[in-house]
Amino acid sequence: MAKHVLSVYYQNCRGLRTKLHTLYMNVLSHNYDIIILTETWLIENISESEMFDTRYRVFRSDRDRIASGRHDGGGVLIAVRRELAATPRVFPLPLILAPPPFAHHHCRP
Repeated sequence: MAKHVLSVYYQNCRGLRTKLHTLYMNVLSHNYDIIILTETWLIENISESEMFDTRYRVFRSDRDRIASGRHDGGGVLIAVRRELAATPRVFPLPLILAPPPFAHHHCRP
């Protein structure tokens, strides 16, 4: 069996709400296996379908605006191609490091 080298894309977005169309077009034109985005600044009414096509399963954690008391900032997103078996595994970190639980995703071909 031939080994597949994973193609991973990472970006600190510093706000993704105004860049949704650009992200969507970039996703369509590339074949990344895993996409990791930090500082997305997303809110719950923005759906994954605005950013990714059906090739990806999306895991995201938007900042809790009420708990944090902040309007902008925060948020992480991991998009994994559906051909990879991605399983969310949630584990809490000390509150000083990350107020919401951080999700670790195990992927296998």
